[in-house]
Amino acid sequence: MMQLDTLDTGRGIPLTLAEALSLEREVARLAAGKRRGPLAPVAEFESRKRAFDWVDLGQTELPLGTLFEAIRRVPRLRPPRTGHIGNWEEIVQGRAGALDFNKAIVDRGLGYPLIYSLTRTEDHGLENGDTVYVPGSLVHQGARRELPLYTWDGADFARRTREAPLFTPFVLAEVDGARIPVVSLHWRKLERHPVFPFVQEETFFRTHEPAVRAALEVLLEAARHQKNPRNAYFDLISHQIGLDGSMQRVGVEPEGAGYRMGEVFYASAAELVDASMIPYRAATDPMGFVANVASLPQWLPRLSGTVTTLLLAMLNTHYPDGAVDRATMTRPFNPHLHWGARDMAGYPPVRPGYFARSSSIKSAQWICDTLIKHFQDFDPLLFVLAPAAVFMLCPSSSHPCDAERVADLFHALAGIAPPGEASPEAAMDPVREVVQGWLARSRPELSSYFLSRFHPRRGLAQDGEVPAHSDVVEPEGFRGLSVAQACRVVGALVQLLEPPRSPNSPSSPE
Repeated sequence: MMQLDTLDTGRGIPLTLAEALSLEREVARLAAGKRRGPLAPVAEFESRKRAFDWVDLGQTELPLGTLFEAIRRVPRLRPPRTGHIGNWEEIVQGRAGALDFNKAIVDRGLGYPLIYSLTRTEDHGLENGDTVYVPGSLVHQGARRELPLYTWDGADFARRTREAPLFTPFVLAEVDGARIPVVSLHWRKLERHPVFPFVQEETFFRTHEPAVRAALEVLLEAARHQKNPRNAYFDLISHQIGLDGSMQRVGVEPEGAGYRMGEVFYASAAELVDASMIPYRAATDPMGFVANVASLPQWLPRLSGTVTTLLLAMLNTHYPDGAVDRATMTRPFNPHLHWGARDMAGYPPVRPGYFARSSSIKSAQWICDTLIKHFQDFDPLLFVLAPAAVFMLCPSSSHPCDAERVADLFHALAGIAPPGEASPEAAMDPVREVVQGWLARSRPELSSYFLSRFHPRRGLAQDGEVPAHSDVVEPEGFRGLSVAQACRVVGALVQLLEPPRSPNSPSSPE
């Protein structure tokens, strides 16, 4: 990979990055179209009056090439590509279908895989649990093999059916006659691929556990005083986990100086936070969990994705390599650039990610406001969300014709006028028309491996022929697309290639 000169960061990395990504100009364009408010002034970040703002790059006309160059030229910056524990060997080998976007990001030095382990195994029908990374199975060249799974029944680890998902860190799998924690099983496979610099979220949290604990205790107290305390508590703790691997949505309720979750009472915020750290210990020390499971409480709280995402940002997961100099790297704001997948960042406007919901932004605002008010060690956060789904447009090297035909599509798209202040829906119409015409001409020459990645809920399990190994190929013209334009193309392909659904087929939210 060609090395690029680093950008001059004499003004500090935050301002240099914001200028390289033209954030002020792009947000002003969105504000003019009444799609959001203006970007927070730098002075408000400097004074700590503003604790949080965000930019969805999937709505901007920033060229993809400009984004990639900025990431590679800004020193010390390495955005996380957050994914789940599971069958990453398929991704490393370039045979993961839609999830090849992970390989595209890592291979190009545009990010690193930050792996979340507090997920659930998938059920037999791939309708619930983590049906994308399928941690309760082994996948090889697209073929999935279910593993026998075991969880604690109060006396021993007992065999479970595949009817319901199970909390992954509390699950053992039987492999070659031996029972092994599912998290250990997959991490051992990840360690065989050092070219992918995997980092475990839970290990990162435990490394910064004093700061995480202090933040959570303050946030639990602050949640009492929000306009909607019930929702605020769900922003912090979303579920209750049983040692048997079951998980249920149970809210936190303040009770005197303590807190209650269902039948479990915690005498203080510190006691509740202590309990919430046990799943993290199970993920980072699976054999320790197995050895001590009989002494653990039957029910444990699970931190929400909302608060963990924000804490990981404030704790500088975008600067994973060495010490952080706050004066030049996180001030006047901490620029957290983050590759979000189809759930988090989506491909707007067809599928906006969950982070773009007004409820998500409100949650981020009160959490960041609280942390900036109480902790001088945290700096105001500018969350810059990049959609990983743009790389779904990059075919596999195992099908050379795909790249040629997709390059034809990009050439045809060049004739579409910039959307200006048109609504996102209006901007989709000419793109969908071009994509539809291109599909009519090119579909017979395109591989099923490429086309199937645009089917809804596509995970690691593949149909048809899967390559033993391939690389991700950028078709000519890819880097000339804007981020928003690439998202519109992905959305059009998803809409046009969606297979007919049986009236009785279940929906499966991602």
